[in-house]
Amino acid sequence: MSIKGFMKKISMIGMVAFMGISMSTPVLAVTPSYHVHPYSFSIDQSEVSVKEGETFALKAGGSAATLGTTSWKTSDDSIVKICSTESGSFGFYNGYRVKLQALKTGTAVITAINTKNSNALTCKVIVEKEETDEPEMTNPDMCLETPVILSVTNSGTSKAGGISVSWKAVDGASQYQVQVSPKKDFSTTKIDKMTNKTSYSAAWNYYNNVGSGTKNPTYYYRVKAIADDDTESAWSDVVSCPVS
Repeated sequence: MSIKGFMKKISMIGMVAFMGISMSTPVLAVTPSYHVHPYSFSIDQSEVSVKEGETFALKAGGSAATLGTTSWKTSDDSIVKICSTESGSFGFYNGYRVKLQALKTGTAVITAINTKNSNALTCKVIVEKEETDEPEMTNPDMCLETPVILSVTNSGTSKAGGISVSWKAVDGASQYQVQVSPKKDFSTTKIDKMTNKTSYSAAWNYYNNVGSGTKNPTYYYRVKAIADDDTESAWSDVVSCPVS
């Protein structure tokens, strides 16, 4: 090697050392892992393994511009059962969550469907046998059934109005949550109470809640069942009732 070539090589090595780069260590390009892309319809897991009897959740979401509501389906409800669904803030824009229970060993596919554009995303769920020293009885009906509202009244045109609502009892439920709202989406509630009965009634001055200038205002009712272990059902279908 000529003196000129040798000096050129020494100069390059010095430059590399000055920049803090090792000649023997490759430089890796790291791609960040995003939980959910905020501007598209996404699901938080594409595959998950759980044990028999476990309850778990999946979430899907996106931006307001790309997302309608989200519906959920299971390919085999004898393996993985849908317990309840809800919307809220789960690290997404307009997030939706489904609570699930693994009933027996096998594989099922959970599908999240964007109702705005019918886009569908799936998560493969593998249910494995729970290893125990002693056989354990499992209850395949741990998920509480959704309450069914039987009757609603919203009576009294005077300032001393009253409301009442009753529903069908749910096996395994120890209490119920009752909500009454002037908004169909329950973005605000006027009554949010817990009871261990299958009915609820209250006397209240509805004029103070909706304004004395409102004629025959309509209120919306829904009920949720809750077990001793805090397992919750889905909300009942919303029932509306105008003041009569």
